[in-house]
Amino acid sequence: MKKPQISHPCSPAALEAAGIYLYGPDWQSALGRALHASFQTVHNWKIGKRKIPGPAVAAIRMMVDSHSPAVSKPPEICPPAGGSIFD
Repeated sequence: MKKPQISHPCSPAALEAAGIYLYGPDWQSALGRALHASFQTVHNWKIGKRKIPGPAVAAIRMMVDSHSPAVSKPPEICPPAGGSIFD
């Protein structure tokens, strides 16, 4: 699995790939706890009902960057764009 690259704006597909990379198939609750966000909030991001705010994207990026999986390389998604994460 290749390490996901998270940027802002972050797509629901990128969020899901990062969540699975970090927490496995039951990632929504675990990611919500890590971000101090409700399951419903994370679910709304996942289905595209709400945009993922820049600070959450930054936190997810830091979690992905510091994660050391047992497998070789993690997934690459949302390659970093040139703008600020708070755009």
